[in-house]
Amino acid sequence: MSLLGRSLRGAWQRLAGTLLLACILAPGVALAAADVRILIDVSGSMKENDPANLRVPAMRLMSELLPAGTVAGVWLFAEDATPLIAPAPVDEAWRQRARAELPKIHARGLFTDIERALAAATADWQGPPGERERHVLLLTDGVVDVSKVPQESAASRERILSAQLAQLTASGAHVHAVALSDKVDRELIEALTAGTGGWLERADEAARLQRIFLHMLEQTAPPVTVPLEGNRFDIDKSVSELTLLVFREGDVPVTLTPPGATTAWTADSAPAPVQWRHEAGYDLVTVAQPPPGNWQFTGTSDPDNRAVVVTNLALELARLPASLLASESARLDARMVSGGQHVTRLDLLELVAAGYTLAAADGTSTPGQLALDGERAVFSGELGATADAVLAPGVYQVTVTADAGSFKRQAVTRMRIVADPVSVAYSVDPASQAAVEVAVTADASLTRPDTLEGYVSVTDAANLVRVLPLPVASEDGIARVSVAASSAGRHEVAVHAFVTTPGGALRVAPPAQVFELAWTPPVAEPEARAEPEPPPPSGVAWGRFAAYVGGGNAVLALGLGLAWFVFGRTRKPAEAAA
Repeated sequence: MSLLGRSLRGAWQRLAGTLLLACILAPGVALAAADVRILIDVSGSMKENDPANLRVPAMRLMSELLPAGTVAGVWLFAEDATPLIAPAPVDEAWRQRARAELPKIHARGLFTDIERALAAATADWQGPPGERERHVLLLTDGVVDVSKVPQESAASRERILSAQLAQLTASGAHVHAVALSDKVDRELIEALTAGTGGWLERADEAARLQRIFLHMLEQTAPPVTVPLEGNRFDIDKSVSELTLLVFREGDVPVTLTPPGATTAWTADSAPAPVQWRHEAGYDLVTVAQPPPGNWQFTGTSDPDNRAVVVTNLALELARLPASLLASESARLDARMVSGGQHVTRLDLLELVAAGYTLAAADGTSTPGQLALDGERAVFSGELGATADAVLAPGVYQVTVTADAGSFKRQAVTRMRIVADPVSVAYSVDPASQAAVEVAVTADASLTRPDTLEGYVSVTDAANLVRVLPLPVASEDGIARVSVAASSAGRHEVAVHAFVTTPGGALRVAPPAQVFELAWTPPVAEPEARAEPEPPPPSGVAWGRFAAYVGGGNAVLALGLGLAWFVFGRTRKPAEAAA
């Protein structure tokens, strides 16, 4: 592109951003915030697993970053469930109640009645959800423990996994869990989170609670953020409030410098309207009516640092599945939202650049672009497996950015890639190149291999489709199918497998694989001429032959006579009746 072309595009992009900031909208769809219920374990074991009571700053972080309008409530539970903050829309009054009540989080409870806590927090969730998504966040470090009688605790656990889980699913609730101990009932919380499409994180130490609660916030009621470029970020004129979250490491101080300033703010020198909270592990700085421009801060460069803004112009992500098999893919959809409505003006959206990064736990990241889908007015792409590669199992952070020249917006979520419980291997006979051997294996630690079944579909170069059933697995646990070439050239082979897991029936359909196969037409066999029948041998017993023929005629005559006798007897009464 020429210099003039780039300049024109930049001008149009800035114009589009200005128009969006002015909220010029076509009719859109009104958005609704989430409904989040938070359950905090206060049983006595928390004295060991959270001796510094870091649940308080972790909850304070979440309460300060919850988007306004989100319905939120907090319960403390042990042998009973006590409401700490009644469910209500988040506003400044709600935050003030949270600041006053959160220090009451303790570790003096006698039992861990998870069933009662879930029932208390969701008592008003009757029927399917309305406009608000329903989320439950459960923080616990133990197992179901309701009395000194083991049978009563076992019965409570069974009710959670049966009736209560079914009720949560029917109400559309997503249960998310934080496991703060290796003694937690892993099977129980995995069933609750996986069964409702929720998110599960394990905290090996209480010091990670702040980060985990940030992640939970982004899975339930994600705040609007602007992207950080190192320790810098841009604020546009539509932003009415800025909250900067900076995680500290060691004694590295945190400072904040507004646009055009020569002196940085600190926790002690920030002007009066600025609220600076110096918590255990992080600093939280809130600035009302921040001046537009480029801001910078000092402190540790951390992937969990955030610049959260209050604005009428946001980027919204459609919910991704919490877990995805390594062989699967999921659609990533992002919308621009202004004034609480989806932006549908394509002439404006066409000048917004949208992309994403997929960051693994080891710090490696993969960038990608989102294309504008004009029919739905969304930016869209695919995450997960492709025909060429699959993602390694693990947790990935998905960061989506929209850049309109005069403003930038960001949205963050997470997705867990799970190893396939069914693996498929392909091999081609190197000598003939005329067949593909398909081997399907079910992981015995994740599935019941004896329930493995399915089929293999084969599409050749002429688009003719064959379906081959998957046979019963052999003694080594592998089901094998040989796919022979039906013609020379391209053959697309796809496996469709079904297997039973502890969570129920599972369908696995890895991306199809393409093979170039050789094929030799069969050689036609010459037609065999019919040999004349040999003449009867000499010395035939003609007397015996005549006896057979005569006997046959006699039997035939007897049958005809009997038929005539019966017909005659039935005909006479009929004639008389007529």
